[in-house]
Parts: sequence; structure tokens; C-alpha cells
Amino acid sequence: MALPIHIKKTKIVDQSPKFWTEEYLRLFISHLSTDKLLAQSVKNNLENYAISGFVAHSDIEPTREWQYEIELALNTCDSGLALLSVNFHESKWTDQEIGILIGQDKLIIPVKMGLDPYGFIGKYQAIVFSTEKKISNTIFEALVKNEKTKKKMAFALMKMFEESNSYAEAKVNFKLIQKIEFWDDILLERLEKSPKGNSQIRDSFGLQGSIDHLVSKLNR
Repeated sequence: MALPIHIKKTKIVDQSPKFWTEEYLRLFISHLSTDKLLAQSVKNNLENYAISGFVAHSDIEPTREWQYEIELALNTCDSGLALLSVNFHESKWTDQEIGILIGQDKLIIPVKMGLDPYGFIGKYQAIVFSTEKKISNTIFEALVKNEKTKKKMAFALMKMFEESNSYAEAKVNFKLIQKIEFWDDILLERLEKSPKGNSQIRDSFGLQGSIDHLVSKLNR
């Protein structure tokens, strides 16, 4: 597949684009312009899972070179999402975006919206579209388990948990922490210390005990 977009990898990777939420997993959402509202809705739901989505039609500032911004997002994302509506394959831009992600060996999650995964993305298990909320949860489950993304997902979830803004939010975020499939000494230490750094975690009824139990279980 010819890729006419010229990419200067070193220059782009060294930057920290402001359209990503700091320390969250970065997901490039490839979509047709006709699906921009759906893409934005999925992006908004994914924030609840410590996943920062890039949607070109909403994240590109009018004053910025749009092609450069897309290149920047492609080169700094951790994974890609393809919203496969019927005419997806007919768009040169979406095909090029997917081609670049494949060339970078990044995980691509296809969402079937009238079109089956094709070509090189045919090897990936497609998610059948239902609702934005259900799709977002399924995307999260894929990212938290996949070898290419589970480490980044683990650190992203820990950051979100540490910054919980209410007792209820801390409990919801802890449920996501329990989904983590990558653990190391750094993450374990952060989990153990999380109540000391955030009163919403420390004073949330029963949460301290749940944290202690998980730390003990992981240390076995």
C-alpha cells in the first residue's frame, strides 16, 4: 500500500502533544467524517477507563496544519481504533491511517459497523458495534489484556485511581484496577501508598481493606 504522507518520526515522537491526557493510554480513532459525532462519543466514554482518544475533527485546532496534527497523533499513540462503517475502505485517509499504524506494529481494534475487517486488519478480532458505552468497555477489556498495551494501560489506570475526586469515583476506579494484568514493584508500591496521597481513597468506606487484600494477593 502506498503511503504518500511523509512522516518525520524523530521530530514528532520527541514532542508531547497537548491533545493527549497526560499518562493515559493514547488511542487514535480512525473514522469517516460522517461518523465524527459517534467517534467523539466513544472518545468521551473512554476517558472513564484512562484512555485518551484522538478524534481528528474535534482535536485539531483550526489554526494548526491538520495533516501534521494527524501525523503527530499517529506517531505518538499507543494503539488504534477503526470504526468500520460501510465506506471506510473507500477513504484514502482512513486506509493510510491504518497502514501507518500497521507499519508501526501497533495494536488495531476494528469495530464492525457494516464492514468486516479487511486486508492486514483482517487478522484482528472485530468488535460488533452496539452502544457507545458497551463498545468503550469492550475496547478497554481488549487494551488491558493485550501484550502490546497492557503495561501502558496498567499505569494509566493507576494514575486515574490515584487522582479519584470522590469516594464513589475511587471505588469505581478500584474496580478497574482489579482488571490490571500487568504488575511490577512500582505499580504495587503506588497502589499500597494510594490512600496516603488521596483522602477520597483513604476515607472511602471499605476501600482500604480491599486495597490491602489486593496487595497481599499480588505479593504471593
